[in-house]
Amino acid sequence: MKDTVINTTKANQRHIRALVYGAICLAMSVVLGRVMPVFRMPNGGSITIAALAPLFLYVYLFGIKYGLLVTIAYTLIMTVTGSTLIHPWQVVFDYVIPYMALAVITLVPKVFNRIFGSERSIEAGVYIGVGLFALIRWASQTFVGMFFFLTGMQWRFSYEVSVTARFWGSLLYNSFGIIDAAIAAIVLVALFRSKAFCKELGKIQDMMIKTKSKNLKMKNESQGIVAG
Repeated sequence: MKDTVINTTKANQRHIRALVYGAICLAMSVVLGRVMPVFRMPNGGSITIAALAPLFLYVYLFGIKYGLLVTIAYTLIMTVTGSTLIHPWQVVFDYVIPYMALAVITLVPKVFNRIFGSERSIEAGVYIGVGLFALIRWASQTFVGMFFFLTGMQWRFSYEVSVTARFWGSLLYNSFGIIDAAIAAIVLVALFRSKAFCKELGKIQDMMIKTKSKNLKMKNESQGIVAG
């Protein structure tokens, strides 16, 4: 019983650390995205100084469980602060789908690790995950842009313009998301080239691995007690 209490306490400490890291990364992304953008687009959207990089790293390090929690919080903050909200479907395709797509960062490095099993492959998986996120965001915002935001400051559906013109206009306008993701990717490349930074990442990853293994061990032990 004593060992179980100690293990539970350590697991709670790691859980709290994960939430603290999440709060820090969330705050950094919000400040860089909302307070310190490099350029604001005229009809919504902005290019930032790697505002998404802290979220990329967090989702990659802590996985879907914690990553979804932080990305949901980020989506809500970005939606209710400084955003133009016209229609429920516009909110879904402009904010919910693009930002929730950050979950792909978690999945791609894991797949690469299973296939190739090296640190370089995991790093490459992060970059490819960033690229997939950028494409999902671009496609989602381009789609909704075909119906909104193409009639100047008159925020209404745009059926007067041809579908082709709407598509290319929205595609070009929403390409700012690719630039934003590219800046974040450049920052990530620089960070992964830092030995000190990679050492700290290794500590965080070891913490999460130990937490998962201990939780699994405790679960198996409790099942064994119940079965006995």
